[in-house]
Amino acid sequence: MLGNTPRSPLFEALWICHQEFKQVEKQSFTKRIFLFTDSDSVGSAQDQTMALQRAKDLESLNVDIELFPLPNFTQMRPMFDIKKFYASIITFDEDEVANGMLDIEGAQTRLFELMKRIRQKEYRKRTQGKCDFQISNGTSIGLNFFTTVMPAKKPTAVKVNAANNQLLKATSKLVCQDTGHSLYQNQIGTFFPLGGEKIKLDHTEVKKIKNFAPAGMKLMGFKPKSYLKVYHNVKHSYFMHPNEKKTKGASQCSDALIKEMISQDKIAIVKFIPRENSTVRFCAMVAQEEKIDP
Repeated sequence: MLGNTPRSPLFEALWICHQEFKQVEKQSFTKRIFLFTDSDSVGSAQDQTMALQRAKDLESLNVDIELFPLPNFTQMRPMFDIKKFYASIITFDEDEVANGMLDIEGAQTRLFELMKRIRQKEYRKRTQGKCDFQISNGTSIGLNFFTTVMPAKKPTAVKVNAANNQLLKATSKLVCQDTGHSLYQNQIGTFFPLGGEKIKLDHTEVKKIKNFAPAGMKLMGFKPKSYLKVYHNVKHSYFMHPNEKKTKGASQCSDALIKEMISQDKIAIVKFIPRENSTVRFCAMVAQEEKIDP
């Protein structure tokens, strides 16, 4: 609601949307307004003229207005006529009118579709990573892993110039203690003290030392499910899904493994390295039956 009045003029709402979209620099996504209303009239002729002008301003920014007419329960028979005004600000074709998709009953169907779309946006399907799951020597399948629950963190603070509010860019350089000259990356070395001497190591050797094993997951064995306790969960869990594009038959192999683990009430102990140079983790893989939401 805008202002202190029970019902706010439509042109004010469209004007606020126009101001918000003007500040968006990224143009590689679809800009859309979902308009929910139970009234097919926007007020006086002046209000209609101003709302129409605001809609044209939004159209110049490639903003689509999607209308969702709602039933007005104060009427004996709820009716919504888009031809009174809204037909002039929304984009539609004659098939939608003929099929009743722009009336109240059609809007109910589109509301359910909108809920699915919002849920798809809320639960991101982007994989957090990919890895190979080594079941035995010479046998491995591709997996995608997702993060379903993560702790919310505050955004990282950024430093700005107090005079013009511009972002500050931090730069650093290394200086030789003896000469005071700036050092380049090829002039900096790494050493390890051994036997009173400094053993020089280059960056490639240091990287190999830190790399315990290649990224991936390896099956170590199985344990009864009763051995797994709640306090064993020290970090957020991952949801693993077979990567059929990488390994043909990964879904069938995963399905057979899941069914066998469930039938025997077992969990799998795996060694998991999410990506290169990551810490080695020993995790419990819990089989989960597929459940489809109604």
